[in-house]
Amino acid sequence: MRKSILLIFCIMTLIGLSGLVSASKYTSGDLVACEDDMYAHDDFNVNEGFEGTGTPSGWTAGDSPNNFDYTTTVFNDSEALSGSSNDVSFPAQVKSGVVTYELYAYSFATNANWYPFYLSNSLRFWFKNNAKFHTHPPDTDFSTSYSASVWYKMVIVANYTSSKVSFYLYNTTNGNLIESRLDESWTQTGTNPWIMGLTSNGVIDNFRVYNGTVCPSVSPNITIESCMSSGDTTEPYTTSDTTPTFNVTTDINSYCRIGDTNTSYSSMGISRNCTTTGTTSHICTLTVQDELMSSTDYVYISCDSSYDGSAYNSTEELTMNITQLETNSSKAIEEGINSSDIYPATIYRNQQIYIRSLNNTQKLATVDRVAVKGDKRWLLNYVIDSGSLLGLFNITPAVYVWDKTDLAMNTIRSEVSGLINSTYP
Repeated sequence: MRKSILLIFCIMTLIGLSGLVSASKYTSGDLVACEDDMYAHDDFNVNEGFEGTGTPSGWTAGDSPNNFDYTTTVFNDSEALSGSSNDVSFPAQVKSGVVTYELYAYSFATNANWYPFYLSNSLRFWFKNNAKFHTHPPDTDFSTSYSASVWYKMVIVANYTSSKVSFYLYNTTNGNLIESRLDESWTQTGTNPWIMGLTSNGVIDNFRVYNGTVCPSVSPNITIESCMSSGDTTEPYTTSDTTPTFNVTTDINSYCRIGDTNTSYSSMGISRNCTTTGTTSHICTLTVQDELMSSTDYVYISCDSSYDGSAYNSTEELTMNITQLETNSSKAIEEGINSSDIYPATIYRNQQIYIRSLNNTQKLATVDRVAVKGDKRWLLNYVIDSGSLLGLFNITPAVYVWDKTDLAMNTIRSEVSGLINSTYP
């Protein structure tokens, strides 16, 4: 097993797609834009117009919104904005410093030629009708081809001071950066501030504008308050519970998952979500799919501050001391017997047995359980901590052997009953 790791991916936004998440951040190269420094946004949830509050410092008035067409096209539970052949402009602009623009967009067809984003007719990011992404400046195609009706995240970082612009294109399925154009020369021209180009060819959602203030990392710091199954507050956490529950806190609002593999939040998947999560307090219970099987075992809790699992997440390793595995495995064997077709059967516990084959192979051993029904015997034994198996053998049709290790308790039950049912009567 590996010690705890900190996973930081420094190129993905931490803005929740269906709402704002406090204190999250997005990075692009050396630039970090914090949500706390957001100028304005529009999620297009309702026909409410632009969602900015007043005119922030450094802004001047722009055109009024026009031709809004609110549809039922959805992206992550929020309504998107589509339009006809006219553009939509927003009533504010920034003319100094570094500004980061972010939006989600897709095209209905690969032969579309529409501009989900352009700025004063001089800065553009669009779907080109040869199925390529295109930027201006420079007039350059991305090498990536786009697919119709697939959401992409577009990020434009405009530096009004240095007259440089960078474009970033992200895959919204896995959060990976697909391609980028960095530090292209650009000078703001025209009088119209910033415009979203909406046509019948596509849809946009979750528009954001940030300033370029650098902020600290927001990878959550994970603290294990206690193993609730036993009350332990320090490692190794001792418990007989093979699917233990933990009380976890993070220093920022986060979403957490729990598993038995040292991996990231995203890789754990939604089936391992903590039962209570989304704030700084989390209740995390290991699921049956990851049931602990060894006396010394490990649990991993991974927390992400963006909920999409692709940005900043921390993974913490917890050392476990699992007790009573011998008792619990023997109990699981009996439960398998009692759920089989031979119930009720005679059961001998910790029974010494002797078997000899026709070729005079002999074995003397002690097994956890012997089940007897009529003239048949089932020798059932489980070895904890990857110990050596007994090397027993079947004597068909009178004696059948089940001798296993490294199995979850539910698997022990099902395998025992399955063996008995397949060999009885």
